[in-house]
Amino acid sequence: MIRKLLRLLWLAAALAPVVACPVKAAQRSARAVFFKRPAGLAESAVLVHAGGGIPITLPAMNLSEPVGLPAGDLVLAVLPQAPAAGRPIPPDAPQVRIPGAWPQVLLLFFHDPTNKIFPVRVLPFDGSTGSFKPGEMLCLNLSTAVVGGTLGEAKFRISPGKTAVLKPSVREAGDYPVAVDCLLKGEASPRPLCRTSWRHDLETRQILFIINPDDRPVPRIWSVTESLHSKP
Repeated sequence: MIRKLLRLLWLAAALAPVVACPVKAAQRSARAVFFKRPAGLAESAVLVHAGGGIPITLPAMNLSEPVGLPAGDLVLAVLPQAPAAGRPIPPDAPQVRIPGAWPQVLLLFFHDPTNKIFPVRVLPFDGSTGSFKPGEMLCLNLSTAVVGGTLGEAKFRISPGKTAVLKPSVREAGDYPVAVDCLLKGEASPRPLCRTSWRHDLETRQILFIINPDDRPVPRIWSVTESLHSKP
């Protein structure tokens, strides 16, 4: 009798519907942004793991509200909606691995038409303030050019396909000069990409995407700002 009861409880748990993990103070969390989401593609997703699933929105111009994540190392399948009760996760679904040591996670979504289950690719990043501090910038060079320059007096250089955390030389809030150049493949001299001023704000962090718009060789810079006031 006890064995039958335990088996029924196990089956009920296995077939339970996908539910969100609520975010509480100091709980592990994740936020998402979808870079250049195509028209008609889902504006939300479900992060499915062994214990259930977590609905998350996929905004195109800013970061989503934080959602709670379970503790420990995670392998999340990314689906447009939760699988029906009792149905397995499609083996070809996009997946993302989250180390257990990351207390806050940034999930960067990109369009991937080669995936027939859900046409996305997800790049995870440790979003804790220990590795990506207030006032700093997470820069992803998704272009085919080498990009470098100065942020105030601080120099930087990022190769194609690489990621870096950029630290302006200024310490207090305020504007600072920015000069960004790009070196295209096959060219000997860099081209100016950006000459402007940016603002150093200790209450925000920025994600910078360096991309080739419409497959043009000269890249562009696109950014998303994260307000730390909205952290859980």
